[in-house]
Amino acid sequence: MIGGSRLAASMFAVALVGGGLVARAVGDDRNAGPAVHVVDGAGSARTVELRGLSTAALRHLADRAPSTKEWQEAFALFVVDSPGDDNRRPAVMATYTVAGDRVALTPRFPLTPGVSYRTRLSPAALAGLIGNGELAEGPAREERFTIPSLRLDRTTRVLGVYPTGGRVPANLLRWYIEFSAPMEAGSALEHVRLLDASGREVPQAFLAGGEELWSPDRRRLTLLFDPGRVKRGIRTNLESGAPLIEGRRYRLAIDADWRDGRGAGLASGFDHPFDVGPDDRTSPDPGRWIAAAPGAGTRDALRISLNEPLDHALLGRMLSVADEAGRTVAGHGVPGEGDSTWSFVPDAAWAPGMFAVHTDTTLEDLAGNNVARVFDADVRRHAPAPATRPTRLAFRVR
Repeated sequence: MIGGSRLAASMFAVALVGGGLVARAVGDDRNAGPAVHVVDGAGSARTVELRGLSTAALRHLADRAPSTKEWQEAFALFVVDSPGDDNRRPAVMATYTVAGDRVALTPRFPLTPGVSYRTRLSPAALAGLIGNGELAEGPAREERFTIPSLRLDRTTRVLGVYPTGGRVPANLLRWYIEFSAPMEAGSALEHVRLLDASGREVPQAFLAGGEELWSPDRRRLTLLFDPGRVKRGIRTNLESGAPLIEGRRYRLAIDADWRDGRGAGLASGFDHPFDVGPDDRTSPDPGRWIAAAPGAGTRDALRISLNEPLDHALLGRMLSVADEAGRTVAGHGVPGEGDSTWSFVPDAAWAPGMFAVHTDTTLEDLAGNNVARVFDADVRRHAPAPATRPTRLAFRVR
């Protein structure tokens, strides 16, 4: 019984129960401390549960509401890199909930079929959270398990990479990779490579460390070149050089083993070849854009020529249209033609009169230069002047 008695730290074993994995305490059930269970959920979702605590202990944990860091010190889940895993991986990102007779650890992303994990239960840390002398402060206990592999159809595809053009500036700052379905997070740099014309990989081209930059639906990844290599005068740039060299040809290679959110690989790999042009060290200039105005009484698209490719994700949300009174025109704007044009279709027919396209000053080009400033200004020669570019482009609907 658990009750108010002090519990010895339990040994653990892994068993298959009803098709789901369970890491459970074994030994004398009369003194079997907290047990860890991996419970099947909807689809591929699974919850790792800690069971066997007393009602008083669970009530105390619910009232205390430990921080994520405190929970992870007491009860955590890790990906196992290899049989000799050296514990360098951080704990799996998860939420903790005290519900009913258990503590539930719910990973932010579903556990992946075919991947091995380990749980770590620290009786000492858990005893510190409970604080009522119920749990003996024994050594930490770990157990490993593997989510059974499933034969899944490879249906997820790379829809495209942005910029889409065959030529980019040497100081290109980022790529966007878009997928047809949600992807597994945490392994992007294992599956994306920058290759030179001879097929050799450019080492450490992309920014590593920290959380990957996914859209909320995990269908678009923002892949940054290491800014320390792109910016002039930075130590990494001086020691390793820029990842892209003007006049050379490269390709962005995505391999088919990248798993989607269901645990299946991609339907196929993806290659994007491109050439490298000169550095771009000037800001986008809305004053040089050209508007092809629609006719009054129609819902024809307004088309804007931008004179250069701009950042795909920002272009999709940083332009708006307003009438002469400053009222925003409801409608839908989309990038086009390699992100060097923008089209806007109104929800209602155009009325005759003056209109303007308004630009957010944080709209960037491919090199990270925005309307208000240059990304990599040489401040040793001159201080960057305040932006004087217009942020609106007027046009008349006749």
